[in-house]
Amino acid sequence: MLPFFRRKPKAKPEPVAPPKPEDRRGHYRVRKANLQGMTARLLDARGVGYVCEVLDLSLGGAAICFPAIKAPAICRGQTVVLEFQSMAREKDVRAQARIVVVVADSVRVRCGLLFTETGALLEQLDAYHARLFNRRRFPRVLPDLRSKLGLTLSWEGGSLEVRAHDVSAGGLGVGLSREAANTLAGVEYVQVRFAIPGTTEECDVGARVACLRGLSRGVMLGLEFLDDGGIEPYRARLEAFVENRISQISQWNASAERRTG
Repeated sequence: MLPFFRRKPKAKPEPVAPPKPEDRRGHYRVRKANLQGMTARLLDARGVGYVCEVLDLSLGGAAICFPAIKAPAICRGQTVVLEFQSMAREKDVRAQARIVVVVADSVRVRCGLLFTETGALLEQLDAYHARLFNRRRFPRVLPDLRSKLGLTLSWEGGSLEVRAHDVSAGGLGVGLSREAANTLAGVEYVQVRFAIPGTTEECDVGARVACLRGLSRGVMLGLEFLDDGGIEPYRARLEAFVENRISQISQWNASAERRTG
């Protein structure tokens, strides 16, 4: 009789943690937003304001919370306004929004908001406020308004002489008329020539047309420098310019707060 050998049972595979869901947000978000002296409140349809804490902020939306005992009556789908106030600024920033989620417990009420009029929000943001909503890997700043930063954009079949709205080591924002924006229809890549702010050094680099966003008085063109488009020799000087502008703006803000305080 042939001997019978029992096979050893196969070892059970180690449990594998499920993959984390991919973050599909279109805008970089700042966790536990530091409002740097600003306060935020939610305005309901009657215009009644409720002070809130901002947990999560981007140009696309926000997450806020209220103490449970002070929370307003809110529900999913409701249209509201999220308002940011600062003693250092005459005008408040107001973002039209729609509530997309509400989670409540005995301690607090949290809700997620989707900003519904991004163009109108963009028009309100100066360099002071832009840092709160900045979603980019490279922070952007406004150039000194006393010295306009001129750019030459060129592509196959066309060119434009324009001025920069904002600057970073990763790209540029350019304000265009609607007629000028129409000339860029279908254009994916451009060459950008400009002098680095604060220097006479001129650079000529390749960039991708990242967005053309309609505003009430024109179009905002977003350009992203191509890593292989010649930007690397100039990146450090652009970063130094941005850091210097942020420092200047912080000093001006601190001085304004002392005067109003």
